[in-house]
Amino acid sequence: MRSFYQQIYHDLRLARELIWSAILLFVAGIGVGLLVPAVSQPILQQFQEIVSGLLGRSAAELVVAIFFRNAVAAAIALLAGVAFGLLPAAAAVTNGLLFGAVIAIAPGEVWKVLPHGIFELPAMFITWGLGLWIGLWFSGPGRLARLQQRLTIGLRLYLGLILPLLGVAALIEGALAVLLWWQL
Repeated sequence: MRSFYQQIYHDLRLARELIWSAILLFVAGIGVGLLVPAVSQPILQQFQEIVSGLLGRSAAELVVAIFFRNAVAAAIALLAGVAFGLLPAAAAVTNGLLFGAVIAIAPGEVWKVLPHGIFELPAMFITWGLGLWIGLWFSGPGRLARLQQRLTIGLRLYLGLILPLLGVAALIEGALAVLLWWQL
């Protein structure tokens, strides 16, 4: 098990610059969402529809729904990186826009997302960064071998790091939703 996580650490280092790039894209999205919340309106409406669909569910149902939604979103962002990293970049900016709009519209509510965000945000930053890294498969000779190597590394990180982080985040978010939001 130790060698598995040593390999994960090594793999993360391979994509670290692009993970930082994903964080910067997210922060840029926050800035735009804060300064021009109207830009985020369609994203915010879609998010509200998702939340409405979760209302009234038990904590266990919420945890499962949140986990699968995030796991699928992460898998798509990771695998779609093959298309030159466009979708992971767009996902980072879009999520930043949403977060910035929430801060601009309801700054007092931001604390409610922080406990699960401690786990979910790093998982998504890693996912988006890996998607960007995978998207650079086409540069230089040995393209197909590079693509295969990067997809293998991405899958290993998805299974060994991203999914566990998303699982913890879903547990926290599901419990907090029932305790904080459904009780209002």
